[in-house]
Amino acid sequence: MKLESALSVADPVGIEQSVKEVEAALQDGFQRSPGDSYLRGAESRLAELVEDSERAVKALEKALQTNPRSGFIASRLAQLYRKNSQLEKAKAILESALSANSNDRRLQYAYAKLLIETGGAAQDILYHLQRSFLPDDTNYEAQLLYGRQLYIMGKILEAKAIFKGLKVVQASASTKFKLSFPLTEQYRGEVVRMETTYCFIARDGVGDWYTLIVITLGKLGVA
Repeated sequence: MKLESALSVADPVGIEQSVKEVEAALQDGFQRSPGDSYLRGAESRLAELVEDSERAVKALEKALQTNPRSGFIASRLAQLYRKNSQLEKAKAILESALSANSNDRRLQYAYAKLLIETGGAAQDILYHLQRSFLPDDTNYEAQLLYGRQLYIMGKILEAKAIFKGLKVVQASASTKFKLSFPLTEQYRGEVVRMETTYCFIARDGVGDWYTLIVITLGKLGVA
């Protein structure tokens, strides 16, 4: 990895450029294939390299001061602060970067995820998620979270339109059927149709259907 070489010779310019390149590849990859195990491993390796080097952190902070519009650097620094439980610092970094470059969809997405993590206002989360992708682009993870947020806020028809669009994208079966961003809320409903290995449950009040899948005998999972 070029970043390792840059760190070994204390090259701040090389550190900044290497992080930008890796961050760009990771963010693009995650949007197309959320939860991909190879990408998660690469991200973990990047995080280890940056966290283990005070020089790297200082280089990124200096790079962001020089170029506050750099979404890649701001996103990586914010992730580093989040991991160290410095949530206010992470929020300040992203807000500053967004004020300099509000059209950066990666920054919008990173800030929306931070708001979700810190219990931000539902409308603020929706606002930033809506600006984290364009219609028909490949930011699938951002679209998925946007649909999820619409659903949480009771905008069921709008959420279903987003999910319908995601249903036809080119993605591996493991990606499509992976449980991503599960909700913590509990709902009640009634079984409206039974099949051999699954059934459909209509949620009380709203009436939208959930699929209940039989994973093993006596164990059920909702999809």
